[in-house]
Amino acid sequence: MKEQKFSVKSRWNSFRYALKGLNAIWKSEINFRIEILLCLGIILTSLFIQLEIYDWIALIIPMSVLLIAELFNTALENSMDQFHPNFDPLIGQIKDIAAAAVLIAAVSLMCIFGILMVKQLN
Repeated sequence: MKEQKFSVKSRWNSFRYALKGLNAIWKSEINFRIEILLCLGIILTSLFIQLEIYDWIALIIPMSVLLIAELFNTALENSMDQFHPNFDPLIGQIKDIAAAAVLIAAVSLMCIFGILMVKQLN
């Protein structure tokens, strides 16, 4: 692999590509938009009930995991569709497993949020 020298331009381009990816998933994936709204709702509720700093950390991590899981799930699904457009049971299973990762991340986030809500309201 060729060693690259640091340049502000290349770092800026990397940042632009990442923003381009976020824009693409925002426009194409309703689930990503729902998950963003879910996270915003959790943030607003948490601001209202005045969580402690460690509680915020306990929420930010699973919110990030959820969004990252959705990004990888979408990338994997789009890749599979591009390289193997016809139905294949193994590819279907791969896509289902990736979707299960998103589901586990969402359920984990909601469990943690629920625990923090109960703790804060008691």
